[in-house]
Amino acid sequence: MRTYPLLLVAATTLSAYADTSSTRSSSTLERPVLSHQHAPQRILRDGAETAEEERMPNIGEAFVESISEKVSEGTLTKLTDGLSAKPAEALLSPSIFEKYKKFLPPKKSEEDVVDLLNNKIFINFVNQVRKNEKITKPEKFIAKFLAEHYSDDAFLAMLKTTPEHSAKQNKLATRLQDEWIQLTVEKAGPPNDDAINHVRELLIPDNNLLSSTRFKAYVELLERKGTSRPDLFDHRLMIKLVFRYDEDYAALSEMLQKSTEVEATKDLATRIRKEFVDLYPKLGLTPSDLFDFLYLNKDIDGTVLNNPFFNLWAKSVRKQPEVNGKPTEQYAEMAKILVEKFGKKTLKQMLKVTPKDNETKEIAKGLRSELGMLSTFEKLYKRISGS
Repeated sequence: MRTYPLLLVAATTLSAYADTSSTRSSSTLERPVLSHQHAPQRILRDGAETAEEERMPNIGEAFVESISEKVSEGTLTKLTDGLSAKPAEALLSPSIFEKYKKFLPPKKSEEDVVDLLNNKIFINFVNQVRKNEKITKPEKFIAKFLAEHYSDDAFLAMLKTTPEHSAKQNKLATRLQDEWIQLTVEKAGPPNDDAINHVRELLIPDNNLLSSTRFKAYVELLERKGTSRPDLFDHRLMIKLVFRYDEDYAALSEMLQKSTEVEATKDLATRIRKEFVDLYPKLGLTPSDLFDFLYLNKDIDGTVLNNPFFNLWAKSVRKQPEVNGKPTEQYAEMAKILVEKFGKKTLKQMLKVTPKDNETKEIAKGLRSELGMLSTFEKLYKRISGS
């Protein structure tokens, strides 16, 4: 009878020892990642800096690399085991951020930009988040997680797509950028200029730009920002696109041309091109440059006179400052440009086509007259020079 209390005490002691051992073991597993990693200073959204949350010994880059190898699937999974099966947006509680931020790679200084796409710790973190079935939108979760800890400038600098990165790395960066744009759109109230400019820089300047979700988000932000002159919205949009294409007018022209061939973007592309007709002199471009921008130099089948943009181009060339109260008609300048683009023989054939509207008929008549005068001068020059 006396042996039972002794057995009970022994069992209790063994249980307590096992709990202590288990706790130590668990702590040892988590410690390399959760405690010994030097916590970097954070760049907050408002640009302010906070003091280091923990001051730990300087473990060096070699040890940080070893940490990235030791981040186990079990450790990361344990962090997400307590998450409820709700959309990713609902999972971003302060406690979850506190756990996950330990997996952000350390920075040498606030000016140092970490290349997340080549960081083993971060990539392992991404893979584990994607595997967690309780996070229904992993890319959005990761983007929001990063956005909470870094300024927009730092976020985008760390996730740049470059030729040096692999296709897989750039794909990850693109998806996180897309989610960042969506987070920016979802914010309440008018957006600030920095956010709008960041989204503009993320626009991909290809022939599908106007139909892209990024461009639609950019337009929405511009509209929400508002302006005192809503009637100049298309004009502003044209200027923004010139900046985004870094004054590569050939690429911008091609994109707008392709967009006019798609029903969904035809109207917008046409409006933007019309704005360029008014804008081009301020950009230091010539009537010849405008002719190319409007894709008129591609109409080699004789239909250029019936292209609606030809009339706009002709008007921009013809309207010069008044002389003695009368507008000057620059048919000579127009004829010169057209001869350069098509050659005299082809141009003469093109001018035989009957324009559809009276205004263009008048232009064609003036050009034929100018070509006739040009031929007369050439014949006269040959006679004088004896050639």
